[in-house]
Amino acid sequence: MPKVELQSKENLKTANLLISLLLRFPEIFSIHLDMPNETFKFTFMLHGKLAAEEFSHFQKSMRDAFAAYSELTGKELEIEAGISHFSHLSMLTLLAKTKNLSLAEIQLCCGLVCNAFPQKVLRDLESLGDIQNEEILQQEEMIDYFLNQGIRTKKINLLAFRDAGKVFVYNK
Repeated sequence: MPKVELQSKENLKTANLLISLLLRFPEIFSIHLDMPNETFKFTFMLHGKLAAEEFSHFQKSMRDAFAAYSELTGKELEIEAGISHFSHLSMLTLLAKTKNLSLAEIQLCCGLVCNAFPQKVLRDLESLGDIQNEEILQQEEMIDYFLNQGIRTKKINLLAFRDAGKVFVYNK
């Protein structure tokens, strides 16, 4: 019985992490945490169909930024980018290893996406208007705390996404 209680506490803590990430970063459309494969998949929605050269340019910028980050911190980033196209949207995914993922790395990734596609990235405008600087700092502290605590179970497989200013978390 205690094992179930511990696992549900871990699920709750992990769900809070995903909620905090979506509240702090309104440009992230969804997050899939797949602990069996030890990955976070961050999804960003972009307006319009992204041209191949735009995506290539983004990948180069990402590699350059990660190289600079690695040079400064001594930490290698394992993040892959992918793109899918729909009629009037593009879905950009960043697949990151969960091992030692930090708030700074998530901020770097979100900053790269927003800087590369400033007019194309779709943001949750409802959460943008509500969040204040103090709340941003509070969300960042919570994210940092949850990431530093680590995810202790390999069974967690959660999907969090936003819709009309609300955040939903599902156990996949």
